Amino acid sequence: MRQKNWSRRVESSSCEVKEEISLSERVIKADHITWVAPPKHRSVGFSRLMLGNEEKGRTIEINNSIAKHTPSDDQEKKMKAAVMEAYAKGFSEGMEKGKTLERINLHSTIETMTSSFKEISRLKAVIIENSEDEIVKLAFSIAEKILHREISTNADVGLHILKNTIKEITDRERLKILMNPADYRHLTEVNPEAMSSIEGLRNAEIEADDAIGPGGIVIETLFGEVDARIESQLDEVREALTKVNDNDAC
Repeated sequence: MRQKNWSRRVESSSCEVKEEISLSERVIKADHITWVAPPKHRSVGFSRLMLGNEEKGRTIEINNSIAKHTPSDDQEKKMKAAVMEAYAKGFSEGMEKGKTLERINLHSTIETMTSSFKEISRLKAVIIENSEDEIVKLAFSIAEKILHREISTNADVGLHILKNTIKEITDRERLKILMNPADYRHLTEVNPEAMSSIEGLRNAEIEADDAIGPGGIVIETLFGEVDARIESQLDEVREALTKVNDNDAC
């Protein structure tokens, strides 16, 4: 019994040794590792292949086919010339279309401007026609301001109006002359010689009247009154022009 047990232990021990040996063979040790240099870098391109005779024949056929379809220098020049000609033709056609379009746009612009000018002229005539009264009023307002300014700077205006008014009166007996107080003082105190030079004033009665504006004269005669005030004269001219405008409208 003891011998059998010993033999079994021997067998089991031998099995363990074999198993350890087999495991040790599987382990990669540092001594077994050999460092190998990395492959050299190759440029990107086609890899060189080893071809057989049949493949070489096919390669030659492909190269011959490519050579046949590769344009020659003359063909390449003709192709370039054709491309340039087509480009020039397209450019010329585009320029011509652009010029035509520009002429159309210019013609349309001219027509629009002509129509606008006609409309402006029409509106101008309408505005003038509808604004004649306002224009007349404005003109007289400006004229009145100019006259008053001239009268205020020239004290002899009243004297000139008096001379012109006296000339229109044939019967100069017992005349009564009314004038602005400022004009009265100027003619009687500052320039009395001018009064004496006016024919027909020797027997006239001259008075100052606050109701008469500067430069204006009112002369009372045996047959009526002569109104030579600035405002009255402007009113007469304004009325005459208004009548003319009314007649033109009819």
